[in-house]
Amino acid sequence: MNNSHPVTILLCEDDEVIRELYRKILEMRGYRVITAFDGNDAIEKYKANKDEIHLLVSDVMMPNKSGNQAYDEIRKIDKSLKVIFSSGYNTEATRTIKEEGYHYLQKPYAPQILLQKIKEVLEEDRYPSK
Repeated sequence: MNNSHPVTILLCEDDEVIRELYRKILEMRGYRVITAFDGNDAIEKYKANKDEIHLLVSDVMMPNKSGNQAYDEIRKIDKSLKVIFSSGYNTEATRTIKEEGYHYLQKPYAPQILLQKIKEVLEEDRYPSK
C-alpha cells in the first residue's frame, strides 16, 4: 500500500447505528471511509470513487441488493477489489460465501476483530480476496 495516501474502505451496512459506529472506529485508525446503506448504494459509491477504494467491507443481508450481489457487480469493473463480508444470519448466501473462501466475519464482532481482519486482507497478495 502507498503510505502517502490513506487506505479507503467502502463500508456497506444497512443498520445506520452499526454503520456509523464502524465508520468512526475506522476513521480513528486512519482509514478513509465511504459509507453505503445497501448494495445499490455501494455500487454507485464504488463507481464514483473506484480509483480510491482499496477494500469493500459489506453486510450480506440488506434490502434492495445484498452485499454479495453488489460485490459481483463491482467485480465486473474491478476484479482485484478485496472484500470482507459479514452477517448476523446463517443463510444460504452466507454459507456460499464461506464455502467459496471469501473473508467473512460473523456478527456481532468486536471492533478489534474487524481492524485485525482489515489489516490481514489488505496485506494479502491474492486476488480476488478469497
